[in-house]
Amino acid sequence: QSGVMQPYRPLAAATHWVDYTFFKSDLYWVQWHSLVYFLLFSLGGFLLYKHLDKNPWVYVVAALMLVFDLSVMANLQWVAARNSYLAVGLGVFSLLWFIRWRETDRWHWLLLSLVTMIISLFVAEATIAVMGYMGAYALFMDRKGWLKGCLGVIPFFLTVIVWRVLYSAEGFGAIGIGLYVDPGRDMVGFLEQLVVVIPMICFSQIIGIDDVIGGFSLDTWSTLRIISWSVIIVTLFCLRRFILSTPLAKFMLVGSVLAAVPLASLLSAGT
Repeated sequence: QSGVMQPYRPLAAATHWVDYTFFKSDLYWVQWHSLVYFLLFSLGGFLLYKHLDKNPWVYVVAALMLVFDLSVMANLQWVAARNSYLAVGLGVFSLLWFIRWRETDRWHWLLLSLVTMIISLFVAEATIAVMGYMGAYALFMDRKGWLKGCLGVIPFFLTVIVWRVLYSAEGFGAIGIGLYVDPGRDMVGFLEQLVVVIPMICFSQIIGIDDVIGGFSLDTWSTLRIISWSVIIVTLFCLRRFILSTPLAKFMLVGSVLAAVPLASLLSAGT
């Protein structure tokens, strides 16, 4: 059987229809169109950090570090990659409104968060990563405790399950293309790849070098995994007091690791 890669991203495709219909595929205006989604992502990050920490030095510097990170900006000029900025931008707003719901118990925040997440799922599958941060928030920061916090994530979990069932039923997904393992079609293969990719993503984050996997040949990966785990363990040991000092630190660390899980479906995943 030949390889298949058929994602379902109608809203991402709609943005390119706008390029063709209204901007007549003029690259100048098309790039400005992409920049709008990058700015949406930037605004979402800024508002999320501002909500989590009221110190302007913290949330301004954190937002700048997010926006001007090379791994974030690398694909800004690539028009076909704009869905990643739109999906992450919507995902960040979904997370922010989820946090507001857990803090206030006002149901309109839950509705806003759910609707935004559903919309984002039709932009890119990577939206699922936001659930990593929702789960970490439930475990470490929910004011009602971790159990009720986890129960609060259930509507989002069920939404993803329903989306994935419909996604697969219509024949969308990937199979037999080598570097990409679709967990909806090959869960065992995905779990095997998860063990390889996640430590290397964390290693990349620590040393600040993107796409560590792509820089090494396949026969060196065993050694690279050992180095990755060693660096991760040493780093966690050195930062243990800081990580354990506040619920916010634990939320951000665990959330970032959980959010990397869907990215592990791509063997060449960078940071």
